[in-house]
Amino acid sequence: MNVRRILFATDGSAEALQAADKVAFLVRNNQETTVSIVAALPPRPNFPASPVLESEAEREKLLRGRAKHAVDKTARVFAAWGLPWNGRVVEDDCACTAIARAAEDDLADLIVMSSCERLFDCVGQPRDVNLTDEVMQRATVPVLVIPPDHPAVH
Repeated sequence: MNVRRILFATDGSAEALQAADKVAFLVRNNQETTVSIVAALPPRPNFPASPVLESEAEREKLLRGRAKHAVDKTARVFAAWGLPWNGRVVEDDCACTAIARAAEDDLADLIVMSSCERLFDCVGQPRDVNLTDEVMQRATVPVLVIPPDHPAVH
């Protein structure tokens, strides 16, 4: 399989940065590989028009800032390996759909992510659903899952 376009899904965690380092090491010599880094926003709860909207706007600003920071942290890993990258924050009705759709939009050959992503559901409430599992079910391209305890490649 010739991988030219990788979509790397990140939450900025130590596990995600470790996975970024491992995949960067693996593709470092392929001059044709580019990496799109995405961080998915959790879905927004629907609130009626009320004073809550101001606090919801503040919450969204905070979440968007965290996602952008996750992309920036991950981008530094790929940049350190000299790999071309671009990054953005994505959103949809759930994070897994946003990641899968971003891979389609970018014509990605492969999605890469850590297996230690946060648990979620499609209305933003915690539950026992793993984001990585959900992305694997929705993706139209292969998903490479890098566990946090994976032995060092280098």
